[in-house]
Amino acid sequence: GKADDTAALQKALDDLWNRESVSKTVLYVPAGTYRITRTLAVKRGKNEHATLGRGLIGEDPEKCVIRWDGAQGQSMILFQPWHARISRLTLDGAGKAGTCLEHDDEFITHNEFSDMVFKDAEFGIKAGRKAGIAETGVIRCRFYRCLRAAISIQNWNSLDWVIWYCYFEDC
Repeated sequence: GKADDTAALQKALDDLWNRESVSKTVLYVPAGTYRITRTLAVKRGKNEHATLGRGLIGEDPEKCVIRWDGAQGQSMILFQPWHARISRLTLDGAGKAGTCLEHDDEFITHNEFSDMVFKDAEFGIKAGRKAGIAETGVIRCRFYRCLRAAISIQNWNSLDWVIWYCYFEDC
């Protein structure tokens, strides 16, 4: 939680998501507090279907925390792959992050966000700012103190979101 872990996490994400031939692989994040100072970008790569089944998965959301220590109002994670998931992490905006998990320019589909904690940011999840994000599951997640919205779906082509068994407090 003291060292800047941004470069190491980004390199691991790039190594996983830039592989064109390997699907159904996971970047496992062991217990610990990871301090980031810039947005982590999870891109879909040149072939949108190359990311099928890939995931960013923490050991346990109570023990695996990614904490924002960057500029006020920025996003922690920009997520753009298809058929992928993020699970078992806490994304802690530390009262400074604009968004814990954001999707922006490219249309994406069939993603899952499960067993996560989103806290102390303006938005927990902000999706579909420009293009749509469809067939997305938010399952067993907890949202604490997301000041503007826990989940903000912003595009007419962002359809079929399933939000199940989630908890919202002070959002």
